[in-house]
Amino acid sequence: MKKLNNYRPSKLATQSKDKHDWKQEQLNKTLAKTKTALESLIKKNVPPYENFSKLARDVALIVGVDPSLYRKAGTPQRKLFDSYAVKLCTKFPRSVAEAIIPEETLQIQLSEARHRIHVLEKILADLTTKSKSKPTLIKTDSFLQAFEATCQLVETVLKEEQYLYFEKGRLMTRATMTGVPAPLSDAKTCKPFLDWRHAKNTNPGSLSTAELEESLRPSIERGTSETD
Repeated sequence: MKKLNNYRPSKLATQSKDKHDWKQEQLNKTLAKTKTALESLIKKNVPPYENFSKLARDVALIVGVDPSLYRKAGTPQRKLFDSYAVKLCTKFPRSVAEAIIPEETLQIQLSEARHRIHVLEKILADLTTKSKSKPTLIKTDSFLQAFEATCQLVETVLKEEQYLYFEKGRLMTRATMTGVPAPLSDAKTCKPFLDWRHAKNTNPGSLSTAELEESLRPSIERGTSETD
């Protein structure tokens, strides 16, 4: 009878282990590349994709894999892809959104974002009302100082709140029930603040509207904490 301490793994067992290690290494590389590709699309604020399939096609092209890799249920690749797809697509299965984004978390984020916007809009509305109803009591300099201070407050909030940003003159939020960006305020309401921000540049006209909106994105998204 052979002693157990003389046991040596067979060549077949060794090959099987090596194959398993190689597969795990390939999986890790694929997941890392997929995550980088998806985060890059979010950072660039690309237009929302119509559905998961179109996003999978573009991501697969970047990563160098077949798009079907992100459609296999229960796989690590599918789970990672779905967690980002809800932020980049306009249409997706309800079950996916419910499984990835807790409704309670989204409700809290949305409530906080709406509250901040409501407070800022109320301040602007009050200033406008006072300037119209009591023009003889409110000095121009005082009104302009108040407006300047309010705009600075809005700018500070925008650069620190990762869910808020401007797009085509509208104030948008990513903190929605589905994770799909939605407008919080229309272009007409946002125009006074954006006009002020344009005028603040030392060289008027040096920034296009798109560049201005990009400069107002959260510091965490732009990778810096610097302000103008």
